[in-house]
Amino acid sequence: MMRYRLDPSWRRPGDGRTVVAGSPLRLFRLSEGGAHVMARVEADDPPDTEAVRQLLDRFVEAGALHPRYDSSPHTAAAVTVVIPSLGTVPALPAGLRVIVVDDGSEPALTLPEHPDARLVRLDHNQGPAAARNAGLAHVTTPLVAFVDADVQLGADWLEPLLAAFSDPKLALVAPRVAGADGPTWLDHYEQRHSPLDLGTQPARVSPGTRVSYLPAAALVCRVDALRAVDGFDATMRVGEDVDLVWRLIEAGHRCRYEPESIVHHRARPSVGALARQRLGYGRSAASLARRHDGALAPARMSGWANAGFIT
Repeated sequence: MMRYRLDPSWRRPGDGRTVVAGSPLRLFRLSEGGAHVMARVEADDPPDTEAVRQLLDRFVEAGALHPRYDSSPHTAAAVTVVIPSLGTVPALPAGLRVIVVDDGSEPALTLPEHPDARLVRLDHNQGPAAARNAGLAHVTTPLVAFVDADVQLGADWLEPLLAAFSDPKLALVAPRVAGADGPTWLDHYEQRHSPLDLGTQPARVSPGTRVSYLPAAALVCRVDALRAVDGFDATMRVGEDVDLVWRLIEAGHRCRYEPESIVHHRARPSVGALARQRLGYGRSAASLARRHDGALAPARMSGWANAGFIT
């Protein structure tokens, strides 16, 4: 049976026939039967009928409710991990298929022993988008996980992300990317101010909402949905992850942020490297604005939306 988490914005005042929730914030008016359903949802015991599932899916789409799944339609065997890397031999996750894409390293990378790892070599550096696409071309599983070489994976990072694919509309889900522990002040700064860390609350992802993008430091995607939009835009050196998420949404897919899964990102090794990272994020805004008109607009409040339920 499907259960749901209430978004932190959730309010059901008065007689319970009005819900204010979501991102952007919306107002839903309910029938008496709909109010009864919401009381059951709040008690973590929603009715399990097709009509109720359709109603609650509208709240999921609005970011007012977040689905919780007890199991997953996939196991780890359905996933191939693609790791783009330049000059660094990444840690290889155990128990998974792995494709490491050497993005023109000099000298070329050599992988450590791993029972199911493959190295794909690009003759010259083409950037992370092209490297991920090169790895994607060799994936034969239904799901692909893109993981950057400077990301540390924990033992249980994958299970909450796989469960999200119980939603057939979902094309992409991302974990929380927290700063990794370390002794330097840059490590401590990254733990508190990383632009990759999108917080502790789950979210649907869409421009103009609380979580409007996802970083490609760690993503799990449906391969068929990804190939249908031609993967990452290899002409983009920065912002290619935001562009992919928005193109998937424009194509009618859902993307989600699931902080129940946490991975850790190592801080840049120097202040200069940190500054170049932040400048790169800033430079991506112009190309994203050209590709996605209006998506970079400031957060805005939507018009009121109504949802009815007839018993």
